[in-house]
Amino acid sequence: MMNNKKIHTMFGSLLTLLVFMYAGIAQAADIASPEEALYKAAQARMLSQRMVKNYTLAGLGVRARKAKAELESNTQQFETLLSELSAYAADDATRANLRTAKTLWEKSKARAVRRTIKGKSRRHSGTI
Repeated sequence: MMNNKKIHTMFGSLLTLLVFMYAGIAQAADIASPEEALYKAAQARMLSQRMVKNYTLAGLGVRARKAKAELESNTQQFETLLSELSAYAADDATRANLRTAKTLWEKSKARAVRRTIKGKSRRHSGTI
């Protein structure tokens, strides 16, 4: 079985940072307002939930090909949003939160890619 606590820890900090980091946002080319930044942070949160779902499905071997393809697409979209939000951040606290989010994301992504590639071989081991 999959360890839900591990998944929550892996993505929980990232989600929290993305949703609440809009408070210290200024202007950038891709994002024109704090409202748009909040919208993009909410999109990133939604994508992170989809990534967890597709990661889980791929690891369990349930519609694995489709889940892996969606995971790849979600990953690219998430990284684009993270870059846009990082470019929009104006104050030091927001930049620090986004750096932390990016670091957490890179660690999570590395684990997800490594384990998803192995797919079914991890299915019955208790970890995905």
